[in-house]
Amino acid sequence: MRQPKELRCTMICRKTSLVLSAWFRKRRLVAGQIAGPDLNQFFEDVEMDNNWEQLVPQSVLAQLGLQQQNLPRGDGVNTTLRVGGGAPNRGAPNGGALGGGGGHGGGATTETGRQTGTRINNVNFFASMFQRFRDLTAVTCKMLKERIRSGVTPLFPMSKGDATKPMCLAWHSRGECNTICACKHDHVQYTNSELAPFLTWCNANFKE
Repeated sequence: MRQPKELRCTMICRKTSLVLSAWFRKRRLVAGQIAGPDLNQFFEDVEMDNNWEQLVPQSVLAQLGLQQQNLPRGDGVNTTLRVGGGAPNRGAPNGGALGGGGGHGGGATTETGRQTGTRINNVNFFASMFQRFRDLTAVTCKMLKERIRSGVTPLFPMSKGDATKPMCLAWHSRGECNTICACKHDHVQYTNSELAPFLTWCNANFKE
C-alpha cells in the first residue's frame, strides 16, 4: 500500500530505528562479538522502490503531531495528510493543481496523486554475465553512483537507447529497475557483445 510521500522520511527513520533497537536488545543478551545491523537491503529497496513502505501506526502519527486521513487504496489517489491539525484541502478537480493559500494558519495540506512508479524486471537479464554482481548485496547502486559523482569511479558506458546518456546500472546488473527511472531510455534489449563494455565496467568498479 502506497503511503503519502510526506511520510517517506518518517518511514525510513522508523525502520532504521526499529532495526537498531533490535540490534541493541540482542547486543545486551549475547556475549562476545556479533554482526552489526544490516540495512543495506532496506536502502536498496528504497532506492529501487521495491515495496519497502510500511504502514505508520496511528499512535506514531499522533506522537509526531500528524493526522492521516483517507489512507490510499494502493493506487496513490485521494490521499490527504494533515499536518498540525489544519483543515484538509480537498484539492482541485480532475487532478488539477491545488489552489494557493491553503497552508496559512493550520499548517500544510497536500493532495497526493502523483505517479510513484513500479518495479519492472529485465526479462532479458544476462545472468551468465551479471548474476555475480546481483548477488553482491553489500554493494548498492546508490553507493556506486555516489562514487561516480565524486569522481572516484568512471561513468557508465553510453546507452544503446540514447548515445548521449549513460546505461542503467540497476537494469543490467540487478535485472530490475523502476518505471520512473532517470535512465529508462536504456531499458531496452542488448546482445552479449553490446553489453561487453558494461561488463568491463562492472568487473573494474562493482566492488565494496
